[in-house]
Amino acid sequence: GRCLQIMRMWTPRLPVFLREAKGGTGPFPEAGDTLSVKYVGYLMNNTIFDTSLFNQPDSTYTYVYKESDVIQGWETMMGMMNKGCKMKFVLPSSLAYGSQGAIGIPPYSALIFVAVMHDIRKRN
Repeated sequence: GRCLQIMRMWTPRLPVFLREAKGGTGPFPEAGDTLSVKYVGYLMNNTIFDTSLFNQPDSTYTYVYKESDVIQGWETMMGMMNKGCKMKFVLPSSLAYGSQGAIGIPPYSALIFVAVMHDIRKRN
């Protein structure tokens, strides 16, 4: 699918390690679109630091693409996913929380994400 073609084209140019991917369908996100994503975030020792699934198995993280305060690597990878696309990727600390770290995330931590684009609502 096109999702996989775009990832193969762009990920060699990014300091992102793409572990696996499954293509989706439909349009890719544009600035202002509302994204709903199911995800689990792990540290390199496999400790879960965050997930959209804490509350319920079907819950999603919903935010406005390119207009929300999310880490750079997350925003970059979400831009390569269309509806139904699933990715497992590793972000270096430079595209995550860097030297600052965050609650439950030590400074200079690479992060592993498994993410599924559940829905993209186009800006009206």
